[in-house]
Amino acid sequence: MIFGNPYEFAVLIEYIPEWSTETFRYGLFHFMLDGKMFPEELVTSTLGVDLRDFLEGSALVSPPENCEIFNMSKEEAFNLMFELAYPDYHDDVENLDDIDNIFLYKASTVNIEDFRSNVFCVACNDTVRIIGAKMERLLPGSDDQNFWERIPNPEVIEVFMSVDAVKEIVRKVREYDWAMRKKGLKLISSTIPGGADSA
Repeated sequence: MIFGNPYEFAVLIEYIPEWSTETFRYGLFHFMLDGKMFPEELVTSTLGVDLRDFLEGSALVSPPENCEIFNMSKEEAFNLMFELAYPDYHDDVENLDDIDNIFLYKASTVNIEDFRSNVFCVACNDTVRIIGAKMERLLPGSDDQNFWERIPNPEVIEVFMSVDAVKEIVRKVREYDWAMRKKGLKLISSTIPGGADSA
């Protein structure tokens, strides 16, 4: 199922019984941003993990407002939100506990980030700006060992949507989870605040 417009912003979720077990539900979980897919190739998602990450932790559920970041260039805005979430750990840092990760703007889920893409969102008034980029690419190495290489100038993709349009996509994802539960397929825990069981 695709929730939203893939040429603006959409969430692609598909439960695939043939890939699944009694314990784990597998399928597809991708973001689509301006016609591009994150991650860009079809990869298996543990749906319980990605749905929980999306419904419990994604900034898309309640887009944070910051008009200053919203009005930056897409590259500046992406880089700032990325640095807030994942500060550059330098060798001279003595205690990593002193460095805070600020995930306020993080929209992407585990499946997306595992394949070195990141998506963030920020709101200003009634508009949400969703910005994403693939940061690294997987390359073949010696002895059949692949490695990740940082992309020097990653292409930054952005879209602008109304807050209401984003909320509607989130609502439809919640409904999908609820519909799966009615079929006896519990994809995520019912302990998520505002989750399907509390609706």
